[in-house]
Amino acid sequence: MKICHILKNNLFMISYIWRFSKSYIFLSILSSIDFTINPVIDILLMKVVVDSIAEGKPLINIMVFLVAVAGVNLFSAANDAYFNNRYYPKKDEEFSRKMQLMLLDKRRVCEVSCYENPEFYDSYMKAANEAQGRPLWVWGTVLGFLRNLFAIGAIGTIVIIIDPFIILFSLAGVLAGLFFSTKMGKVKFNFDMAKQPLERKKSYVNRIFYLPQYIKEVKLSSISNLLREMFVTSSKELVDVVHKWGGRVAWMDFAQTITSSTITVGAMGYLAYRIVSGNMSIGSFAAMLAATNQLRGYLQGLLQIVPDFYKHSLFIDNYRQFLEYVPLIDETKEGKEIDSMSSGIELKNVNFTYPNSDEQTLKNVSLSIKKGEKIAIVGHNGAGKTTLIKLLLRLYDPTNGEILLDNEVYKNFNVPKLRSKFSVVFQDYQCYAFTVAENVLMRKCETEEDELLVVESLKKSGLYDKISSLPMGIHTAVTKEFNAKGTLFSGGELQKLAIARVFANNSEIVILDEPSSALDPISEHNMHENMLAAAKDKTVILISHRLSTTLSADKIYFFEKGEIIESGTHNELLQKKGKYAEMFEVQAKKYKYNG
Repeated sequence: MKICHILKNNLFMISYIWRFSKSYIFLSILSSIDFTINPVIDILLMKVVVDSIAEGKPLINIMVFLVAVAGVNLFSAANDAYFNNRYYPKKDEEFSRKMQLMLLDKRRVCEVSCYENPEFYDSYMKAANEAQGRPLWVWGTVLGFLRNLFAIGAIGTIVIIIDPFIILFSLAGVLAGLFFSTKMGKVKFNFDMAKQPLERKKSYVNRIFYLPQYIKEVKLSSISNLLREMFVTSSKELVDVVHKWGGRVAWMDFAQTITSSTITVGAMGYLAYRIVSGNMSIGSFAAMLAATNQLRGYLQGLLQIVPDFYKHSLFIDNYRQFLEYVPLIDETKEGKEIDSMSSGIELKNVNFTYPNSDEQTLKNVSLSIKKGEKIAIVGHNGAGKTTLIKLLLRLYDPTNGEILLDNEVYKNFNVPKLRSKFSVVFQDYQCYAFTVAENVLMRKCETEEDELLVVESLKKSGLYDKISSLPMGIHTAVTKEFNAKGTLFSGGELQKLAIARVFANNSEIVILDEPSSALDPISEHNMHENMLAAAKDKTVILISHRLSTTLSADKIYFFEKGEIIESGTHNELLQKKGKYAEMFEVQAKKYKYNG
């Protein structure tokens, strides 16, 4: 890696600190200067006190000097205590928050395909881990470098004044140590990269045993054995990684220790010669002894810090790669805005293949959805129904073919504005650790109008009776994760909560992806009736396995292996006696039998 690239990456991180807080930069530099003064004073104190005693100077002169030094040290200690325990921790959290928010904002605009790509997830996790502290680590490295450099300069000046020859020992040690420590930086980076995927697997197992939605299956099945095996295997592989890379780190560390020892032995041997030859005073000897030990320490520190810039640069590459990723579907790009849909949506010969897959999920799909029309998409699992919805929401773009809205190509529209036209209940809906009202609105509930909207939406979804019986009503926390007074809802209740979002969102197009899969038949019927009433003037796209919910659809599309093999109204499809009629008959017999 070239030096200019290393410098560029580290300056990239420092620029964020400068942008967030210029005062932090200035104050930390001043603190570094204060840090440099102390070792110089200690060395001079040793020389002055010892020479003063040897020369028989008055005790009062020595005490005045000692009091002055004590005052400087007291100020320095107070300064360090404030910055290390109050100022820096506050700034650390502020910087971490700002960097994490940048990542979250970036993550929001990345297309769905990114989240289904393990490499992208690894990249994001690496970037997220770096965002928590890497900017301050970089700046800390810069400060450490400056502090050591200033201290070496100041102490080196004292050494040169007394005996410049000893600097040669230090320079030799620097060159050798710099070589070995640079090599160590690369080895440690590879070590960390090798550990990360294995540690992520261990973290996954721990998360499964922690999250409540997994606990029932974990207790009632043998999946815990698989999870335990994954944990043990990952742990053993980590041991192998440590064995492989740890030995290399140990050898590099040993080489650096030898370099440091060479500096110390050489310098001390030379100082001993000067004392024996009578060319150095007792005070100068004491000062040089202290200076040699401190210079050794600061040189070691400098040698350890320099490779950190290289290591930082490797990690920053991950961070920049994520931040600079250009989404395939740019949600920030300006495009046409939609006031109101006038005619409808049309798909023309749409084909779609998921990234990193060779199998087509959708094949030559052509259909039209007129404004205000109620259509149903049916078929067996894996037929491509949910994928079609992802394309309509422009979570993906077709591999071939095109989608039109009011005869305008989808890609020409502003993405957020396009998606705002849809209200969706996904098959794999999620509820969040916020209040019921916030889960319905998907934002803060701030006004009385908001509360009334939530209540009406819950009534239509069939959940209001349950919510109204709770002490906090619509302001009850969902789950107990962050609130002991929260409520745990059943699967059917959570689905009704998700369905309430559709009633609360006044959008033109409603998409229901298996909206009643967790509901009993009566609740399903009531929800369906309420949904149709609420969506009387809306366009509705219903995906369902239960064909009883498709009876009133204006048009039904039957998907099989990514293709539309039948289409028409319920009665038309029954008359065709095809796949739809076969599925409907099987389900109808089931309901008759159960009845």
